[in-house]
Amino acid sequence: MIFKLTCPSFGRYFNVPCRSVEGFIKTADGDFFKILLCALCSDSPYLDSEELSARAGVSPETAGDALLFWMSNGVLYAEPASGDAPAVMPAALPTMTPVITPVMSPAAATPSTANNSTESADKPEKKPPAKIVLKYSNKELADKAAENHEIAALYEQVQRVLGRTVNPSELSVFVSLYEYYGFSVPSIIILTQYAHDAGKGKVRYIETVARDWFDRGITEYPDIEQEISRLTEYDKFETKIKRLLHLDVRLTPQMSKILSSWAEWGFSDEMIELADEKCRNAIMRTDLKYMNGILKNWHENGIKTPDDAAEQDSSYAERKKGSDDNGDSSFSIDEWYIQAGSYDPEKIGFKEDDE
Repeated sequence: MIFKLTCPSFGRYFNVPCRSVEGFIKTADGDFFKILLCALCSDSPYLDSEELSARAGVSPETAGDALLFWMSNGVLYAEPASGDAPAVMPAALPTMTPVITPVMSPAAATPSTANNSTESADKPEKKPPAKIVLKYSNKELADKAAENHEIAALYEQVQRVLGRTVNPSELSVFVSLYEYYGFSVPSIIILTQYAHDAGKGKVRYIETVARDWFDRGITEYPDIEQEISRLTEYDKFETKIKRLLHLDVRLTPQMSKILSSWAEWGFSDEMIELADEKCRNAIMRTDLKYMNGILKNWHENGIKTPDDAAEQDSSYAERKKGSDDNGDSSFSIDEWYIQAGSYDPEKIGFKEDDE
């Protein structure tokens, strides 16, 4: 349906920056747009978050967050009304250029090593504690965006990737990753994109993954790109295995560890299904630990195809027959691999000591 807009006398008019609509109409929170319209419609040159919250019918905290959002994204430009430090936002955000090297190295981000010039040059440098997350006030976040165009671009890009407004607490996490842990803006963006595409777009998840990478020394853009590629391939492998084995459960860390080994060993779908068949023939159900024993045996013995497995089975049957004929009751190493892989003390009546 199409309407032709006419402009009779509506009374007072006010201008709305096109940037707010073109850049944020799909992602910005509705309450943030309320605050923007109330701010632009105001007769006063001053922006009072308490007054704006009352006019828009939102909380003062939301009003403050909205003003920070529009200023940090270059839609509003504000000057301090008192002697406070300026909280000026850039009028427009620059285009982000990929940077390969992080702004700060992990070691340089540690206050104790960055400021102590008397330490021995060969003394190992300390890393920031893995669970540190710096907290910033709304004003501090606004000042950082005004002073550093990369942080301003970070604010805009993570919200575009996540498809929603990121609150100040979440922005603090991203700034912490940039300033304290030394991840470059492009590195943070590709991590955020990976998490969002995997259905894990929570900022705390992104933070946890970034800290884990930092602890493992994965901080450079090429290394992060390679790790994301590895994780993406594993996610595809895990999805495939769950489909092959009809697993409709969420995998535990132990189950994921087993599947990681399978992915590393490089078995075909046919071999995975064969291991499952042998498992179900033996214990009447699919069991990852039992299957892991079979696949581990195959991996260590160079078994790559169903023909290889059949030849191994035939060879084992002949040896076992010969042993039985000679009265030899020695234990088969093949059986040991399988039983070791599926060993569970509770199944045979024992439980591990709690102490």
